[in-house]
Amino acid sequence: MQAHVARCSRCQRRFSAHGRVQLALSLIKSEMHSLDLLSKANAATLGVLKHSLRDAPQAEQLKLALPRPRLLERLSLLSQPILQTAACAAILLLSKVGLYSSVENVQKQGQRAVRQYYDDRLGGDMAKDVFGVKYQGNDHAP
Repeated sequence: MQAHVARCSRCQRRFSAHGRVQLALSLIKSEMHSLDLLSKANAATLGVLKHSLRDAPQAEQLKLALPRPRLLERLSLLSQPILQTAACAAILLLSKVGLYSSVENVQKQGQRAVRQYYDDRLGGDMAKDVFGVKYQGNDHAP
């Protein structure tokens, strides 16, 4: 069949038309449609039927029909905002943890620098008086 399509121009045209139809159908499926699309399609379909069928009670129900999404489709609509909110909360939590640890590191480095300054300028005894008994001279640890 592939060899025939490769040689036959008429089949090539049909095959390309089939591809365009498939593409158009896939685009239609991926687009968001209004809720009244089903009733519009049903009304257009009923318009080509015989008058006796158009006036049947079931035909009126078809004209007023609205789509009912499946449970999974309804849940998928809710899952995206929930997942996005959870991701934002996780990012916020991680940034706060990172911020607090960064502030703590800056604070420790600042204390080390001040202790070193007092130790270099005033001597270990004066630095010991300023920073308390824990401070042991040139020990640069907090």
